[in-house]
Amino acid sequence: MAPHSTAVVLQPDAHETLPALADKLAAGPVVVFVGPEGGFDSEERKTLAQAGAFPASLAPYVLRTETAALAAVAILLWSSAAD
Repeated sequence: MAPHSTAVVLQPDAHETLPALADKLAAGPVVVFVGPEGGFDSEERKTLAQAGAFPASLAPYVLRTETAALAAVAILLWSSAAD
């Protein structure tokens, strides 16, 4: 992970959505973890949480990996442009 970056892990069952979380993120680099089809397993989720990654969903949508990554980038760019 890049120094001084914020990490976000996409999880369909996360309580906060990425658009809501994006408004709270500090300015600077954001690293987005997009899991494989079926999502991250419990050990991977634990490791990401211990590393400080914030869970976020694209609720109410569950997208394919390649689509989820593009959607996340679009949300983050749109959010930063709105500031």
